[in-house]
Amino acid sequence: AIEISPLLASHDITSQRRPTALALPIWVLFGGALLLVLAVGLRWRAAAGDLWLDELVTLDHLRHLDSPLAIIWGRYFDNSHPLNSLYLYLLPDAQSPQVLRGLSILAGAVTVLFVAMLGRRRGVAGFFIYGTIFALSFPFVHFSSEARGYGSLMAFWCMAIYLVEPSAKVKPSRVHWLLPLVSVLGLLSHLFFLAALAVLALWHLERRLAEGEGVMAAYDRVMADFRSSCWAVALLLTSMLWAWRRFGMEFGGLPSGDIGNLPWVLEFFGASMARVFGLGDALPHWLLAVLVPCGLISLFLLHRSLAPERAQAWRAFYVLHLLIVPLLFLKFGHLRYQIFFAAALLFLLADVLTTFWQQARPGHWVAIALM
Repeated sequence: AIEISPLLASHDITSQRRPTALALPIWVLFGGALLLVLAVGLRWRAAAGDLWLDELVTLDHLRHLDSPLAIIWGRYFDNSHPLNSLYLYLLPDAQSPQVLRGLSILAGAVTVLFVAMLGRRRGVAGFFIYGTIFALSFPFVHFSSEARGYGSLMAFWCMAIYLVEPSAKVKPSRVHWLLPLVSVLGLLSHLFFLAALAVLALWHLERRLAEGEGVMAAYDRVMADFRSSCWAVALLLTSMLWAWRRFGMEFGGLPSGDIGNLPWVLEFFGASMARVFGLGDALPHWLLAVLVPCGLISLFLLHRSLAPERAQAWRAFYVLHLLIVPLLFLKFGHLRYQIFFAAALLFLLADVLTTFWQQARPGHWVAIALM
């Protein structure tokens, strides 16, 4: 008789390691690599032009600082996005535009990678559909090819979604230390990350409540995942606010307007949507302010009819980002202030297209072509 040690006997030596979520065939990895090359190439080419006003103002502001610590804990200057400013501060002088925008280009590639990995949870088709849409999207190419903080803001936002998304199989222990790190870097990219983190927490809470948990039990579950991130962000932001109170703050002007004035709201919301969709003045802004919500509701209903479980899991994400968040930034007319809206819309389109592809009904090919 052969004596088997207790250590070996306690294991099933015939079992095989389960494939991970990222286990992909070679041809898919090759296609993903080409997708990343395409994404980086587009952003590198777009970054080749001369620096524009905000980038030049940021460089001029950094020229007067004595220490990189002053970027975070010095006088607040709203044109300086700390993480991007730290990158620019540490660069030697006389760099090419692409090098000055290198952090944003890298962030753009990371965004496409994590979005494609999110799509991978829906299969190989999702991997390519999600990745291609974000690789080719004008807002994401644009913001990943300028020396500002919006590219890295989107990268860390997509990382946070990857960690907390309902179908994620990330170990809780990893979430507890990765999410705070992502949150701090996201906040250093842009203060908008505060709103992004709050929306993700609300999405998480809505999912728990939808699954039948009590309010306090759902709250405890959300805090278990987000407590460390909240503490990390709160400590960093408190120290920054203390420094700004001590050294002063400089804010640009805000457009005047009255949130309670319906014509003003329709005009500003319509103008924002015109920028998001690249329509300029082709349609009256008030008309766009009516058409866009109607189109979004139609897309919601289509999504729910095609994939009810998926639609329910992502319902709060889309409602918050597409209907609520745009109102928070209504006074800001630039496209960059509706970047979360644009990103959520791309997620919804990728979601619907992936469902079309997987169900493969004849009429869906027409819908895919139209979208």
